Amino acid sequence: SDFDIEGFVNLKQSSSITSNSTTLTFSNGDIIVEEASFIEVFENGILNVENGLLDFSGTSNFTIDGTSELHVMDGSVIFRESSNLFTDIGTILDIAGTFSLEDNVCTTFKEVEFTVTGEVYLRNQTCLHIIDSPIVINDG
Repeated sequence: SDFDIEGFVNLKQSSSITSNSTTLTFSNGDIIVEEASFIEVFENGILNVENGLLDFSGTSNFTIDGTSELHVMDGSVIFRESSNLFTDIGTILDIAGTFSLEDNVCTTFKEVEFTVTGEVYLRNQTCLHIIDSPIVINDG
């Protein structure tokens, strides 16, 4: 089934969204995830962000398994302030916009398909470990 949300979403104080075999679309607004909150996408789930910002901060987490996909169209994805991005073998990350790791964020892409049409930023003590992953960065 599909689930569409238009506008602003703020997850805080251990709130969560889980997409299991579902297409979840956020459009025309920011998705702010903070204070130990999380988003999980698994079992062929798809998370679409259209014309907005997906912003993880504090101790928040984004977990996406190897059967699932993140698509950002005309937007940005930011992981900052020790937030976490967990991927798995086979994960697809397709970003049309900006992908940024900032302020003590470290993650590993192992056999992850990572495509960015836009810009990639690694700022302030961040790291991105890439292992056997096809990386494509266009126009950035």
